[in-house]
Amino acid sequence: MHERRIYSFLTLILTAIIFVCGLPAFSQQMPSKAKSMAMPDMAALLEKLRANQDKIEAIEKNYICTKTDDQFELDKSGKKKDEEIRQYDFYYDGDIPVQRLVAKDGKPLSESEQKKEDERVKKSVAKAKEREAKNEEDSGKRQVTLGIATFLKVSELSNARKEQYKGHEVLAVDFAPNPTYKPKNRNEDIAHKISGTLWIDEEALQVVKLEAKLVQGMKIWGGLLASIKPGSSLVFEQERVNNEIWLPSGYVIDFSARILFSGKRGEVIGTYTNYRKFRVDTVIKPVEAPTEPKP
Repeated sequence: MHERRIYSFLTLILTAIIFVCGLPAFSQQMPSKAKSMAMPDMAALLEKLRANQDKIEAIEKNYICTKTDDQFELDKSGKKKDEEIRQYDFYYDGDIPVQRLVAKDGKPLSESEQKKEDERVKKSVAKAKEREAKNEEDSGKRQVTLGIATFLKVSELSNARKEQYKGHEVLAVDFAPNPTYKPKNRNEDIAHKISGTLWIDEEALQVVKLEAKLVQGMKIWGGLLASIKPGSSLVFEQERVNNEIWLPSGYVIDFSARILFSGKRGEVIGTYTNYRKFRVDTVIKPVEAPTEPKP
């Protein structure tokens, strides 16, 4: 397998942690005085988050945004190399999340490139809907989906406090691997290697921010081709959109890895901008303002 594909796969593994929030330099904290408190009933709060999830997903699927990924390696002096910037339309086609490439390194795709990309998206969505109809997983990929429930199951929680985040009072809770818990599957094994902090808007019943760090190394394909080193980290943030939902605003993935026989250090900086409501037919169509009926 080409080294670049392995590099991208490492990014996907770390990005999977984002789905704790339901789908970032963004790690900057707003100055605030944290108010310590007794540990809340996280099981009860989790049930409320779950109960609210269908509502959140239904609203989220009404939006399209621009997603930009800036991926690069760092040399020994910390300078960028092999940088690649990709810009996408990010939206949902039914229940299927779609990334439609529209530009590379600041240059829009040519007409032929865009046509080829649109065909790729069309085929990919069709296959995903076919699997969905058959209730099948994509057997061609090693799926990783880490939910809040998984983290609560394998982690110890501590240091509950109230903090200010983007003008809202939120609940912050630290988590770390529970040394007495033995992971029972791949998702639990990954979650058991991670520590960090969750920020929850209890009124909106959404996770609004996540900071996570690998405290143990992670082998990819048995460690023969690649492994992610301890200290690799992720910061993920959401923002309030139209005062109705928290949606992703950005993330930063910073990782050190061994790919084939050499060490690599890289970053991926993702941003989500220009949220607007839309509908999907055969092409992407922004929602039009209603017109006044003719007399």
